[in-house]
Amino acid sequence: MIYWISSIGITILVIVLFFLLRKLYIDHKDNYRILKYSDYYGVLTFFMDEAFNFIYKDRIIVYSVEATKMPEDELQKSFHDFVVYIENLMGPKIKRFYLDLFGEESFYKNLYHYFIHRVENDEIRKAAQNDIINSEI
Repeated sequence: MIYWISSIGITILVIVLFFLLRKLYIDHKDNYRILKYSDYYGVLTFFMDEAFNFIYKDRIIVYSVEATKMPEDELQKSFHDFVVYIENLMGPKIKRFYLDLFGEESFYKNLYHYFIHRVENDEIRKAAQNDIINSEI
């Protein structure tokens, strides 16, 4: 009887110890991610820059040179290809890491805001628009 009680006590102790160590590990991992957040975001920015440059040369530059706004359907298609290209650059392991770090919805919102910001602040398009405006004056 005493052996049975002590084995239950040891089992409970091991389970409690396991969950305590797991919690400490998760807290440590989260703190490390917070400390290294700027490094992780820098790597993500590298992937986004590479993907945007690829998509820009393939699709967006035509609208920039003509100083016109991209049609909404073309913008959405370009964004989709942008995301696919980033995911291909990252690979599945790094993609899972970033989805875990940001959360799926937040990750894709970050990508979308980056893409739209780069499209809207296109220097070639702005220069072409200024040339058109100045030539009309």
